[in-house]
Amino acid sequence: MARFPKREADIRTLVQNIIAGLTGNPDFPNPPFTPAQLQAFLDNVTALGWGGRAEPTPLQVPGQPRSFEAGRAG
Repeated sequence: MARFPKREADIRTLVQNIIAGLTGNPDFPNPPFTPAQLQAFLDNVTALGWGGRAEPTPLQVPGQPRSFEAGRAG
């Protein structure tokens, strides 16, 4: 039995494959969503930041603490 993908990249690939399979296919003359609607949905979720992991960016090194005092124990 086929399983629905869990990774975002695999879901995007599945939607792209569905769009390709529905485009110009006479076996599906009236699908519930047209390929154009699916593409618009995919474009929308990708624009909202659902486009995979971003490249890592290095963090800035923190500066030297200027007013640091060690507390007294005891």
